[in-house]
Amino acid sequence: MLWATKECGTANFGDTRLTHRLVSLAASLIEHPEKSLPEALGQWSDVKAAYRFFDNEKVTVEAIYDAHRKATIEKIKNQPVVLAIQDTTIFNYTLHRETKGLGPIGQAGLSGFFLHSCLAASAEGVPLGILAHRLWVRSLEPKEKTHKKRPIEDKESVRWIDVTREVAETVSPFTKVVMVGDRESDIFDLFLLASANQYDILVRAAWNRRIDQSHDYLWPVVESAPVLGRTVINIPRADKRPEREAVVLTLQAATVTLKPPKHRGKEKLAAPTLNALLVQEQSPPEGEKPIEWMLLTTLPVTTMVKYL
Repeated sequence: MLWATKECGTANFGDTRLTHRLVSLAASLIEHPEKSLPEALGQWSDVKAAYRFFDNEKVTVEAIYDAHRKATIEKIKNQPVVLAIQDTTIFNYTLHRETKGLGPIGQAGLSGFFLHSCLAASAEGVPLGILAHRLWVRSLEPKEKTHKKRPIEDKESVRWIDVTREVAETVSPFTKVVMVGDRESDIFDLFLLASANQYDILVRAAWNRRIDQSHDYLWPVVESAPVLGRTVINIPRADKRPEREAVVLTLQAATVTLKPPKHRGKEKLAAPTLNALLVQEQSPPEGEKPIEWMLLTTLPVTTMVKYL
């Protein structure tokens, strides 16, 4: 109950009884996160009270989230370094046929919505809370063939930019922020944004981008760099891939300046300089695709020593 009070106790619905109900609900649900609402609450009277709470017009997502974000910002104050980890969750509501306002989520016939959120975590990996989020429903209209040439503001990927800006404005300048993202966050505008602000980025590269003032490309440049070191890890089992032990990985790094996209030449964009890290598996099993990660970051990279 103490945790729930700290996280939700400042929610303002214009009725303190609703705030108390939210705290009580959060305390119950956190004890059974894998269960449905009736299973987690147990008594039918509590279940009915929960349904009345969610149906109340005074209860809004904004009020609940504002309380949580206040608690998150308070926890961040004591952190010298914060990892701001962005990712997108897909909510599949295909079987909820009576639900209105849904859109396509991927494969034909599937419907639901998307939630892009930014989780703050300490340098040790302890979750601190959500700093920003965007929820949207995809249009039923087919994608245009000129999608690549559309401005970033007209694409779904703009959520990475918007959330990054919001986090930068929210977190105190006395806390070092490292924005972390997967391959979907390999966005040129995101690199420009990091260069112009006081925070760092760490993203997994998806595109073999051109190097500025050169005919070279990202992957060959980093592959030609000296090997900084080797490490051995175990790879857990996943879907069709069996568990693998004692996998040898090499680490190479190079400082690169990325050439702006050709189709955006009229914008006269700057060429951001980043550090690129290439992690590659040595001697993979026969028939297995070698493990490989290309990371782009504004953080310094010179040795195998951990910086955070």
